[in-house]
Amino acid sequence: MSVLDKFVPKTKCCACETPLSLEHVNGICLLKEATWKFPVWGNILVKVWGLAVAFVCDECVRKKAVIKFAVEWIGDEVKYHPLVQLKDVDPKVFEPLARLDPTFQQRSYGIGG
Repeated sequence: MSVLDKFVPKTKCCACETPLSLEHVNGICLLKEATWKFPVWGNILVKVWGLAVAFVCDECVRKKAVIKFAVEWIGDEVKYHPLVQLKDVDPKVFEPLARLDPTFQQRSYGIGG
């Protein structure tokens, strides 16, 4: 059983709070610091890691809905962290990527606060 098989059925959309399906899993990388171990994301090129992740349903992706929570998976439990309680990460940390790829554009997704 994969980690997604284990946790996605227990996880709700971090925007609309409806149950998620294993059919389409939309992980969103947030510019918020995670104070937990899993799941998190990072970028080895700019040496940034330990950032929060949200999972959202297809409908919220289409609507660009405001994300309210980041997700922590610990043991067999799912914990939700309100984004307003998480520390912001300065998007300037990713500026070196623009030097690697002149077409690099940072896209924002409706991160609520």
